[in-house]
This record gives sequence, structure tokens and C-alpha cells, in this order.
Amino acid sequence: MLSPRDTATTARFADALRSGAEDLRVYEGLPHQSWEAELLEQELSTKRTIELGGYPFYDALLELGSSDAAQLLDVLSVQGTYGPLAGAKRCGGFHPDYAVTCRFGATVWTCLICFGCAEVKVFTSGEQSVNDLNEASFERLGRILKPYRRNRPVSE
Repeated sequence: MLSPRDTATTARFADALRSGAEDLRVYEGLPHQSWEAELLEQELSTKRTIELGGYPFYDALLELGSSDAAQLLDVLSVQGTYGPLAGAKRCGGFHPDYAVTCRFGATVWTCLICFGCAEVKVFTSGEQSVNDLNEASFERLGRILKPYRRNRPVSE
């Protein structure tokens, strides 16, 4: 059963990352479903996309430098990165700007990162959690990931 406020799922994700991530993949999210609806539709009709957790992402993987990949894993593997969800934000709804996937044996974990509301959704088969990011981790993730924006057009 999926429990979106289950912080134990995020703790298991962080533990798994510390155990050694395999097949790390990073995807860029499409335009915002509320604030950029027209641009989103245009991108969906003209670009190759995949769906992760019910959200669209550009199909092209982002190739992080080894230092950035290590820093990304470092941030995501610290349980203190994640806090309890404080409640609804006024950002137009959760919108993942980036997705990080990795594998641990047969288990695939996905972490969706929203820079609009400083939230993450972490899930694997049958488990899900939604958490706020602490301020330092939010800023660090932005410094790591935002320079890799490649596909998403700038809205007006």
C-alpha cells in the first residue's frame, strides 16, 4: 500500500544509496503542468518522453560529471536531507524538475525533485513517500542539477 507521508520509505532509500547505487540515471522534467500548460503540451507532442511516477520527463538522460554524480548521491543518501511534509504549498502542485533513478539488485528506486516547492517524492514497488527537503540540501541539489538543464525551454 502506498503511503505518501511514509518517511520510513525515504529512510530506506537513503540507506540503499549508502549501500551503493548502480545504474544511476538523471532525467529532466518537462514544463509545469499548471503554469506552463501550453508549453507542456507542445513539448509532449514534439519531444520523446518517458513517464516516471505519473510525470513526464525528457527521454534523453542527463550525463552528470563524476564529481556532480558523487555529490548528488551524497546529498540524497543523508537521511537528514528529508523532513516531514509541512503541507500543501502554493506552487501550482508538485512538479518534478528532475528525476533520479538507481538500482540495488532487483529493486529500482526513483526520486522526483521539485524545485518549486522543495519537495521530493521517493518510490519503489509498493512504497512511496513525499517529503520536504531541508534548506541546505535544497540549495545544494539546485547547484548540482540546474546547470544540466538541456531540453526544457524557457517560458515567457
